[in-house]
Amino acid sequence: MRYLTRMDYEKAHGWFVRVSAAGKVLASRFFSDSKHGGTDAALVRARRFRDQATKTLAGRLGYTPHGRKHHSRHGRNVSGAPGVSPTVDRRSGERVVAWLAVWTTPEGEQDRQRFWVSRHGYESAFRLAVETRARLTGTHPFEGAPPSERAILMRLRRRERTSK
Repeated sequence: MRYLTRMDYEKAHGWFVRVSAAGKVLASRFFSDSKHGGTDAALVRARRFRDQATKTLAGRLGYTPHGRKHHSRHGRNVSGAPGVSPTVDRRSGERVVAWLAVWTTPEGEQDRQRFWVSRHGYESAFRLAVETRARLTGTHPFEGAPPSERAILMRLRRRERTSK
């Protein structure tokens, strides 16, 4: 449980909430089992405090207003959207470009779905991939525009040349 720690010491039993960002503690409080009527009741109070603190400190924690973590763009991410990337399929002998959405199912398995540029168009295929991944992961959808089609095609060609 994020920002929550169970403390069981000889003289103290309860839940400790510590909300921190960039190495600095922004809010902290101890919820004693004895003061709050037991372990479960103390946990409920601790969660309530944590949720209120993270909501109040959302900007400093890097959270969206929806309470979900901002995803910083990884250096290899060319789309800007987490879990969405361009791909090329060559099964039919011709080069077909698609946007690939990848996510982890509740069972812990990786799943994926392609959205073909030839069928949906460049921007629509990108948007469908982003929205599908957001819906299936329960995250807030990426709201940026896709990178230019020319830049993506150049990157895919470069990747094909290096993989031969």
